[in-house]
Amino acid sequence: MAGSLDVHLAEEDWGPRSGPADMVFSGAAVSEMLGQSVFVDSDLDGDGTADLVLGGNGALGEPAHAYVVDLPTATHGRIDAVASGVVESTPIGGWESFQVTGVGDVDDDGRDDLICGVPWDGASNNGAAVLVYGPIEGVISLADRESHRWWTGAPEARLGRVVASIGDQDGDGQPDLLAVADVVGVDDTREVFLLASPGW
Repeated sequence: MAGSLDVHLAEEDWGPRSGPADMVFSGAAVSEMLGQSVFVDSDLDGDGTADLVLGGNGALGEPAHAYVVDLPTATHGRIDAVASGVVESTPIGGWESFQVTGVGDVDDDGRDDLICGVPWDGASNNGAAVLVYGPIEGVISLADRESHRWWTGAPEARLGRVVASIGDQDGDGQPDLLAVADVVGVDDTREVFLLASPGW
């Protein structure tokens, strides 16, 4: 299932909407399941307008993708044809999932940045949380590890099941990040890591 995302613009009463969606985006590949994570960011591609970011899964042996869509320029189409920027995970032998969310401009360069969770990354399902510095333009591959800030989990931890930006928790004036991983050896149990800013 490639997946698709319908966007309905809210009306004043925030009630149920009827009729066609205002925006419709379809997945680019079988099993992508577009819309695994969705958020709106102020500006990830550096063009001065808000962006919609859609995360999807990768099929067996294929990378997962997060797509940046210009708002309101792009409103309909197959996601790989309308996206202004794409973040691509490292392909692995099994299924790959991709969690993404905005973090604002953590390195103070005037461009917003992105945090990605790739829980199946690594030979032992270590998982990782990856800070991708903006602007997000063209295709950015996580395989270029030196260009991004990585936090890697322990074997079988699957770090990055959930990622989030949680503001400045340690009082150093920089935003901090959160990542969720499995507790190794304990079924159906998770642990949360605070990824304090290293100065970026």
